[in-house]
Amino acid sequence: MVGFFYLISMKVKCYIVICVVLFTACVSLKEKPLPIEKTAFYTFSIQRDTIKNQSQFKVLDVQIADTKINYHLNKAIEKEPYYIRLNIIDESKHQITALVSHPLYKRFDLYSETGEIESKSVKLQNAEFVLRVPFFSSYKTITFTETINFVNQKPITLKYEK
Repeated sequence: MVGFFYLISMKVKCYIVICVVLFTACVSLKEKPLPIEKTAFYTFSIQRDTIKNQSQFKVLDVQIADTKINYHLNKAIEKEPYYIRLNIIDESKHQITALVSHPLYKRFDLYSETGEIESKSVKLQNAEFVLRVPFFSSYKTITFTETINFVNQKPITLKYEK
């Protein structure tokens, strides 16, 4: 008789365990929605301090468009003597890398009256440039690494100011 009650209590325990497992399996886990990719147009200003021999960067504006871009890194810029590498880390932990020709170092081709082409380099003190990259959330940090005459300079990091 004791064995009979023992079997019944074991069956009840099994039913309870099965019901708990089925109930927890039916409860759906709320997944975080994937961030929607948009396009950001960052406007930067750069100013060269000739005494300290370093540049100062500033984020002037960030415009967001509700479109998605086909973004790829232009590795050909790395072969140029003057360029800037930007690493943008946003609040959702996305990291975007971009390469741009250095806006302070310009090369012009001049045509003389004799018809000869002469190439000149001009070094500016300040400039503004626009960068178009994918956007998921506001940037947390932006790191600028200048390459001047094929030499990488010390990276400069800007943090988002709310």
